[in-house]
Amino acid sequence: MADFGAAELERAAGADWKRATHHPFIEGIGGGTLPQEKFKIYLMQDYIFLESFARLIARIIAAAPAMPQISKLSSFLAVITSEENDYFLRSFAALGSSESEAGKATPSPTMQKMLDAFARAEGEGYHSMIAALFCAEWVYHSWGVRLAATEKPPASLPFYFHEWIGLHSNDGFRAFVSWLYGEVDRTAKECSGTAAEAQMRQVFVELVKLEGDFWDECFGQ
Repeated sequence: MADFGAAELERAAGADWKRATHHPFIEGIGGGTLPQEKFKIYLMQDYIFLESFARLIARIIAAAPAMPQISKLSSFLAVITSEENDYFLRSFAALGSSESEAGKATPSPTMQKMLDAFARAEGEGYHSMIAALFCAEWVYHSWGVRLAATEKPPASLPFYFHEWIGLHSNDGFRAFVSWLYGEVDRTAKECSGTAAEAQMRQVFVELVKLEGDFWDECFGQ
């Protein structure tokens, strides 16, 4: 059996990994072919996720073992609550929506399952929370970097497609995900052979599947 760590978590997700990172919804963003209304629905749901995600990161910071982890995670939280939040507000305006409308949205069935999975991870501790965070960012990094290399010229894409790809492929994001990969490896080594190992694997595999389910849900609207 492969050593327990970030790479093994990805392998454990099996076919769901490719579905989460190569879904037609994602390809529509890179190709500029995704209907605006579908992207609007997706963004409104993802904005619900963003608030819970920010709270999760805050709780991971509180549970972090030392200052290096606190520093990295705090810097990432600052990006989520400023640069990424600003992107959502500008995109809502361009798509004929608003922060107020998004604030009234309720979680879709799949989004609620994702929020529930994050809540369970919070209850289990740092090891599960860092695995959940890694899943979310590793999935988006995987398709973001790929689309950044193959997307249509920026001038031919709506800014909300081009910038969404850029948010998940820029140098700062790549550096954070690289650190996160190593942090998951470090944490997994500490948890290897314990009940915490099973918890890390379970939350990662569950969230990868839910990522694919969420693309399906938004694409089918």
